[in-house]
Amino acid sequence: NGSIAGAASVGIYNDLTLMGEGNKILSGNTTINGTLTTNPDLFLNPSGYTLSYGPKGGVKFIDAEYVITDDFLLPAINGPEHLTIENTNVYLHESRSFSEGISLQGAILNLSDGVVLTLGPDALIEGDFSESNYIQLDEASSVRKVFDKPGSFYFPIGTGNLSTPEFTPADVSVYT
Repeated sequence: NGSIAGAASVGIYNDLTLMGEGNKILSGNTTINGTLTTNPDLFLNPSGYTLSYGPKGGVKFIDAEYVITDDFLLPAINGPEHLTIENTNVYLHESRSFSEGISLQGAILNLSDGVVLTLGPDALIEGDFSESNYIQLDEASSVRKVFDKPGSFYFPIGTGNLSTPEFTPADVSVYT
């Protein structure tokens, strides 16, 4: 577990909370085995190093007007298994998969320009869903769920923009 206000040390963290304002600079390749929590008042600078996530690693965005993700915080290879968004609108920059799931708490996860969000067989989307807490899609984007056995899944999805959201969730059951 750790919390940094300056440069991040080389190594492995269980949970890491980035605090304060300004530029945080990695001083070596870093692995997150728990949750990396970041706020909107700082910028995590890779400085040529990589950020990766271990088997239970995840990222949590908190208290921002909006966040646009990138390949550094959400790498396609060795990326986070879970995503938590609290009081923030997050724009997913590219298609990503989460095996553990997503938690939305007063948040909108925006998918546009053909971005695909894929959830593994054990992944859930958790939250109290409404027009201010859901996954917003454009016509080219989608949310996919992988089923490895019969089951049901609730997709808290909708369309529109932030001034006129249209929350239109779907409940899907797979029988074979």
